[in-house]
Amino acid sequence: MPVEQIEVQSNKVKDAEGKNIKCAFNYDFGADLTEAVSKFGESVVFSLYKAKAVIQVQDLARNAMVAGKSADEAAKLATAHKLGESTAVTKDPVAVGMKALESMSVEERAAFINALKAKAKELG
Repeated sequence: MPVEQIEVQSNKVKDAEGKNIKCAFNYDFGADLTEAVSKFGESVVFSLYKAKAVIQVQDLARNAMVAGKSADEAAKLATAHKLGESTAVTKDPVAVGMKALESMSVEERAAFINALKAKAKELG
């Protein structure tokens, strides 16, 4: 049975020197699915699998929305996602530019817009 070393650190609890308290311990998760089910039970193993899977598809949808996808597009990506595979989310360059405008000063926005106009003219 493979035992894994787990390391934990808390930034909420400090030692006498003001450093984060840490600990390490060994934990036996089981060598494979069969052994994990034998040790912990099918319902526990499935529950933990499902919890991680939910987080993975939520993260995919969240990243899609951050990249400028609509809620419907993000939901479709998450629904089609196959667990264990990587699903690339490309950023919408227009959405990125629009988001960048929000954090710019009036002068920075004007300069950015002028730079865009110049580049568009250059490209034809």
